[in-house]
Amino acid sequence: LITPRNIIQTVVSGTQTVGSTSLTDLTSATLDITPASTSSKILILGRIEADIGDNGFGYAIYKDASKIFETTAGYDVYNNTGNVRTVNTVCYLDSPSSTSELTYKYQVKTYDTDNVTFQNAGQSIITAMEV
Repeated sequence: LITPRNIIQTVVSGTQTVGSTSLTDLTSATLDITPASTSSKILILGRIEADIGDNGFGYAIYKDASKIFETTAGYDVYNNTGNVRTVNTVCYLDSPSSTSELTYKYQVKTYDTDNVTFQNAGQSIITAMEV
């Protein structure tokens, strides 16, 4: 049994439209956590809610200014059959080896330069759990 030491969560509910094929901050999908030990791991859990239309989207997780995870072609959410609302589950285990405050955030991108609307009818969530 693992007992979490510290849990921080941010719930994002404001609609954001992204039409860039470059990674862009998912507004307000950020949080700060300070590990108690250098041996701690940080489990990033969450979801990204999007209306993807005929497009797809990819996402990345950043720790401070460093990208620590990005979806690849085989894992991007993609659709070519019309308007679709999707919820993408996020799960990533980080080993920061730090007791300094860390900032984690999501960045998102679209394909074909068409718009993807995030949090249009739901919420995106980022949670950091120190284990």
